[in-house]
Amino acid sequence: MPGGGILVLEQCDTVVPNNTKREVAWLYAVDDFEKMIERLRTWEIREVRPIVEIPGKRCITFADPEGNPFTLYSDISVDGDPVVGGRNGER
Repeated sequence: MPGGGILVLEQCDTVVPNNTKREVAWLYAVDDFEKMIERLRTWEIREVRPIVEIPGKRCITFADPEGNPFTLYSDISVDGDPVVGGRNGER
């Protein structure tokens, strides 16, 4: 994760279930998109939306153990190559 951050996914058994849908969405910029996806798949984190390319970005959405979605994204250049260094625009 950029800046040395850590992503932790943890199931919380103290949440009282109810009939309302709870959803918190998180977006995480990652420098090595493919490597992070590989790690999450290795850990059997559920993928809820496939890889999508939008102008200048690639993104994919997974769900944490409680079902809350989180999206990883990385910058891509106009020629489709990953931008090394992420959001700083360095190649």
